[in-house]
Amino acid sequence: MRTSGRTLSRAVWAAVTATGLMAVSAGTAVAVPASASGLPRAAASCAYPYVCLFKDGVKIGQFQDVTTDWQPLPSQPTGTITITNTRLDDTAHIRFSTGSTICLPPEYTIDVAGPLTGIRISTAATC
Repeated sequence: MRTSGRTLSRAVWAAVTATGLMAVSAGTAVAVPASASGLPRAAASCAYPYVCLFKDGVKIGQFQDVTTDWQPLPSQPTGTITITNTRLDDTAHIRFSTGSTICLPPEYTIDVAGPLTGIRISTAATC
């Protein structure tokens, strides 16, 4: 995976993660670059061209297919879920049980609060 060249210090990483978790409850989220220095260790095990979901450092799902419809997540993971988009030019859309959605840009990782109900990978390069 390419690194974006953008790095975050630990303090900024913690602030962005906390802000992202608070914003998720309002239906939005903050994504952070999936660079070598900012990528959580568990998320580093997500190979290109997948979008992976992790809970407590364990991969609980990976998706590769570009779809026009939502791919359901039968387990509807809850708690803090780390989502990594290793794709270079595609966005990943995540749906929550509330019906709200977020968009994850290419090569980004984010922590969100579930439950999650669906994922859709789009060929759009930006959210």
